[in-house]
Amino acid sequence: MNILTRSTRPSKLTIPKCCKRLYKNTINQPKFPFAIHPSSELRETTNVSSWYLCLKALPSEDLYLVGKMFMERFISMLPGQKLIVLDEFSGTKTYASGHLLIAVGSELEGLLYEHPIRGDSFYMPFLPASHVVETVGTGLVHCAPCHGREDFEVGCKFSLPLNLLVDESACFKTNAHPRLAGLSVLGDGNEKVLEMVKPMTLLVEDLKHSYPYDWRTKTPIITVLSDQWFVDTEKIADLAMESYQTVDVIPPNHKPSMLPFLISRPRWCISRQRSWGVPIPVLFRVTDSSPIVD
Repeated sequence: MNILTRSTRPSKLTIPKCCKRLYKNTINQPKFPFAIHPSSELRETTNVSSWYLCLKALPSEDLYLVGKMFMERFISMLPGQKLIVLDEFSGTKTYASGHLLIAVGSELEGLLYEHPIRGDSFYMPFLPASHVVETVGTGLVHCAPCHGREDFEVGCKFSLPLNLLVDESACFKTNAHPRLAGLSVLGDGNEKVLEMVKPMTLLVEDLKHSYPYDWRTKTPIITVLSDQWFVDTEKIADLAMESYQTVDVIPPNHKPSMLPFLISRPRWCISRQRSWGVPIPVLFRVTDSSPIVD
């Protein structure tokens, strides 16, 4: 029985130690104008906003905002403009400038927004996603299918293009944006993105937030789409469950905690992109470069 497969999935990549500076505490809050669907009562002066803790997907041509549908209402943001906001946050998240920072709308699904960097006539869709919650941020997030598990699932669901923006050295590729090519995603590239979105930014604020680090090298990790090796656990789920019944777990009350992994986990990734990792020996056919997994 062949249980080893090769598939493309988002995985963690350790950023090289040569990365100069890390902007771990920068948050960017731009506003996004969008084109209005003819059947909607919204107007072209309406805007939405989103938190940006990680800016690597923002300049891309394949930027998609994913908003879960919540209750909303309008408030006045600037003369002649409106901002859609979460109803439960309206009137509570204001700064001295008068800009409200929490925004999303139940009428956004199916509408288009104008790309904040690409400019006029470059429109992208609003897409719904169940993993977006109203308790964190604005209820509206960016979607980078090649750089996150949930984003990848949304990308597959809506058949979004899978264009990788970052190379193996954790630097921007040319397809991210010509002005960013070769810059570190957590260093000079991050600073350049902030500069590019400055004209439409509502707020830039420093704060503390969590970020994944490699526990061995103490360097940051980013998620990128890459080829990985998987064990097809569905094929051995029944055998694994039967064998697990004979295993003694200490303490015994922890034994049920493994059951969900054995029952519902569709695949187990056995490959990792780590500088300290051990290579997986694989033989490939000369004729078509396919792996020999028999």
